[in-house]
Amino acid sequence: VLYRSVKMLLYQDARVESPLALILIELFRRFKTFQSKIFEISAVVCHELLQKINSEKRVSYDLEKEMPTVRTIEVQCQTIFEFLTLALCDKSNELKNERKNFQNCLQILICLLKIGESGQMELYRKFIPKIVSTFGDFAVSEVLAKMCHSWPVNDPDIQVVFLQVMALILKQCNDKQMPEIKSQAAKTLFRRINGCLNSNNFDVIKSAIEVAENPIIIRNYYFCSKVYLNEIMEHLAKNRAHWSPFVRDACETSFESL
Repeated sequence: VLYRSVKMLLYQDARVESPLALILIELFRRFKTFQSKIFEISAVVCHELLQKINSEKRVSYDLEKEMPTVRTIEVQCQTIFEFLTLALCDKSNELKNERKNFQNCLQILICLLKIGESGQMELYRKFIPKIVSTFGDFAVSEVLAKMCHSWPVNDPDIQVVFLQVMALILKQCNDKQMPEIKSQAAKTLFRRINGCLNSNNFDVIKSAIEVAENPIIIRNYYFCSKVYLNEIMEHLAKNRAHWSPFVRDACETSFESL
């Protein structure tokens, strides 16, 4: 019954004004035994909504039509993320450091990022410290690793969202929460940054520079390994010959700064 009720709420048309996140948080408080299950249902629904968005976009692109239902689905995903943030902040939270709950949180975060929701920065800002306080210091490293693994390679607009959230995470974390310098997560992180510095999109390059220049990146990687620093410098140097004067100026400034 709980499963059907939560799923019905999550799939409710978001154009109908109702405080869905508040209703969900009330269920979360009342049914403490099922808190993990509510998270699991939310993650499943969020993933299904993302697939629905992608399908709708493909059909609309093929038929050259507008996408009337996509915005509605995006609002539903936002509602789930708002509920997730409220749940992590709630005093009744009994999720503790359970791996399954953490994975469900990650799935919901990635789904919202993949629909390109840069307008949710305030929610992201609240979410990151809470996921760390709930699940432990390892959370930051795994969030960054999951983002890199789920990277939207062929969509520059969503790449910008990923990079903006990554920059936000780096501003909020401390040194001990970062991936170890020789770990696969660190290597993948720099592969994504370098790939974005090679982009043809100015916004992607600008956002990648913001990540590359973050003080915590400088302290934990450039000071300890010339390999990472040399890779970044090489890509910035290449962009001195970029066709866009904005890219040339941004990369030149970053090169001199580093």
